[in-house]
Parts: sequence; structure tokens; C-alpha cells
Amino acid sequence: VLGQDSALVPIDITYVLYDPNDPTSLFLAYTALVPIFIAVGFVPVLFLKREIHNFFFFLGMLLCEVINLILKDLIKQPRPEGAARLGRTGYGMPSDHAQFTTFFCSYCCLFLLFRSRLDHPYLWKPFGLVCLQALGITVSAGRFVMGVHSHAQVFVGMALGNLLAFVWFLLIQFVFSPMFPSIEQWWICRMFYIRDSSHIHNVLKFEYNNAIAHRKELQKKTK
Repeated sequence: VLGQDSALVPIDITYVLYDPNDPTSLFLAYTALVPIFIAVGFVPVLFLKREIHNFFFFLGMLLCEVINLILKDLIKQPRPEGAARLGRTGYGMPSDHAQFTTFFCSYCCLFLLFRSRLDHPYLWKPFGLVCLQALGITVSAGRFVMGVHSHAQVFVGMALGNLLAFVWFLLIQFVFSPMFPSIEQWWICRMFYIRDSSHIHNVLKFEYNNAIAHRKELQKKTK
């Protein structure tokens, strides 16, 4: 029988405890799942869009997590007293939630500012920047409020996430992006239609116009 001879433990990544009598506690518990939502939600983005840049972005998120695990094992700073009561054991410096979410949000902000090209940017860019920063701050602050990380662990996690996002964005912008046309020609990219659309000014508009034009062509052929 499962667990008959040993104690069972929960999967730590999805194990979140909260006070059922406190709506704020419930809200913060859900924000603790944001990194999982991001990681899981990114998979269909990779499959549906098949953009080389997205794969490099995802690689950056994985590297961010690996760096966090290495640092935790090297620093070996325990979590605050009371974290074990919330089901959180192990090391806490730096906060993985703060680092990962800040990396994701900061990278998206840099992408919005310097790579994204859509119509009416003065309307949606400020809105996107505010929402992304609010998300990163909320998730990070929630780690301290819930008592699973200290001020310092959260702050270092946010600082490291920002730094890694900035460095990774620069690497993609100036080192990897010039290689995208060559990568696009790899046999695996041709097989799975993995492409580079960075040369297209407005991808959404381009896809929309081509879909409309293709339907019109089909309609002409059927007449």
C-alpha cells in the first residue's frame, strides 16, 4: 500500500496553505500559483506560434529557475520561522517565486518597449507595462506577507530576476536574434514549421491581412 512504510509528502510546487477566513490570504495563495500558470500557459504558445524567439524566452525562464536552485543550495539560508507551518521547508534565499515572476514580467516589459510593434502603442503599451509590473510586485510581496520568505529573500529574488531579464534580453537582442534566420533553416525547424517573424513589422496585422487575402483567393477560385 502506498505510504505504508514511509511518510507521504506533498508536491511542493503546488502545495499552498491559506487562512479560509481571510480573503487576502486566499488571493495571495492564488498568486503563489502564478509561476505555474505562466510555465504551463507558455507551452501552448510555443506549440501554436512556433516562434524562435519564444523558444529562447522559454529557455531563459528555465535558466532562471536553474540559477535559483543553484544559489539556494550554495547560500543555504533557511526560510523564516513559521514557514514550515505553511508547508514550506528547505532554503529560501533567493525567493524562487519573486525571481521567476520578476524575470518574466521584466522581460515582457522590455519586449513591449523595444521589440513589440503594434498599432496604437500609446494606448496598450502603458497598460501592459503597468499590469506586468503590478503582477510581479503582487506575487513577490505575497511571499513575504504569507510568511514563506523574508524581506531580504524576496528583495534579492526580485533584484536577480530583473538582472537576469535585462541580461537575457540583451543577449537575445544582440547575439541570438541575428542567428534566427540561420536557425530557421535547421532541419528540425523546417520539419515543425518553427520560424522567425522578427523581420515583420506587425505580426498580428500581417497574419490578419494574409488570412483575409487567402480567403478571397479561394472565393475567386470557387466562382
